[in-house]
Amino acid sequence: MMPTTLHERFEQLLGFAKDPAHNLVARENLAAAKEMVDTLLVTGHLDQIEYRAYRSMCTTAGIIISTAELQRASAVA
Repeated sequence: MMPTTLHERFEQLLGFAKDPAHNLVARENLAAAKEMVDTLLVTGHLDQIEYRAYRSMCTTAGIIISTAELQRASAVA
């Protein structure tokens, strides 16, 4: 199980990644969240089921980021 403070940080990173106000650093926030989850798996703080659930949340955030990037690119063109 992810420690509470790290879970809060994970949620914060995903929140920043999905927030349009932070669009210039969205991918970096998402990468930090993924790195945290990967590290917790390797150090034994997450089991495979928890890991897949957290990575699924990261994938969802990545789709949201990609959609926002596409919308911005379409608006400029």
